[in-house]
Order: sequence, then structure tokens, then C-alpha cells
Amino acid sequence: MKRREAIKWTTFWAGAGLVSPAVITALQSCSRGEKKPDWNPLSLSDEEVKRLEILGDIIIPKTDTPSASQVRVAEFIDLIVADVLSKSQGESISHVLTGLGKVKVTGGVKPLEDMETAEQEDTVRKIDMESYADEKKDLWDEAFLKDYRYLKSLILMAYYTSEDGVVKNLEYVVIPGDYQPCIDISDNGKIMVGNHM
Repeated sequence: MKRREAIKWTTFWAGAGLVSPAVITALQSCSRGEKKPDWNPLSLSDEEVKRLEILGDIIIPKTDTPSASQVRVAEFIDLIVADVLSKSQGESISHVLTGLGKVKVTGGVKPLEDMETAEQEDTVRKIDMESYADEKKDLWDEAFLKDYRYLKSLILMAYYTSEDGVVKNLEYVVIPGDYQPCIDISDNGKIMVGNHM
């Protein structure tokens, strides 16, 4: 093979290697069917993940800031259930998500994910109001309401510890602040340290 042909073929295969991921991505984006998540739950079932995403988006809906599902709250909670929380804490989360799969409605029971949006919001609002009410109406048992409060606190914690949750919702101040390589030494000869640097 001559030098010119060798360079031509080397360039061709190098270009093919660079182009092929882009082509594959373009083809995948054109494929029809249900979008697959880019993560697989470690501890929650697919139904529990759906309910958790719906619940999270009702508690923290999309406004001019991202919703709970947009900052991947369900993925975070699934991860801490698998790797951080105790067995009983994980069971508390599953208790709520299982309960949301059997919500009492007129004529029987219905899972949260099969309800219309307004019905989902109304159901979660009623659970939330009863959870924090001084006087219980006994629509849900106390164990469920306690576990709901726990799960809601996890949803809020997961959201407000995400980058978007902090930067777009809170008055974010970087700590310790900008790096200052040269600072004046005080009269007593001590260097001041802290968030004011």
C-alpha cells in the first residue's frame, strides 16, 4: 500500500470512529416507543419509582424552577434506600409508595399513576393535610401518615441539596468564598480565617 492510500484509509477509519457515536445517538433519538430511563432502580420497583416521581412533582412542581423529577429526586431516594438508610427506613418509604398504589376512590381502589392529574393532586393534598393536622380524620392510618411525613422530608431534602434546588431556589452564597492568595496580617500578627476571606 502506498503512503497516500495509507493516510487516506487511516483518516477514513478515524473519522468513522468519531462520527459513529453521533450517528448512533441520532438514530436512537428517532426511535419510537417509550423512553427508557438512563438509570435502573437499585431498590424500588418501577411502579414505586413512578409513584415517587408523581408525588415529588406534586410536592415540588415545575414553576420558574425545576420540578422534583427534573432534578432526579426519585433516583437520589432510590440510591439512599439501597446504600444509606436502614431496613426499617426503606420499609417506611415502600409503605407509602405501596399505599399510593391502593388509594380508595369511589367504586374501589386506584393507583396514583392511573389517576388524572387533578385527582392525583387532590389525593396528595388530602394526605398532606391529614398528616400535619392536629385532629385526625382517620382517612389514613397513623403509621401511613408518619411514613408519608418521613418520605416528604426526604423529597424536600433531596431537592434542596441538588445543584438546581440550591442555586435556583435559595439565596446561594459560596462558602468559603473566593480564594485570596495575599491578605494583610493584622496588628497582632495573626491571620484571620473564616467565611469573610
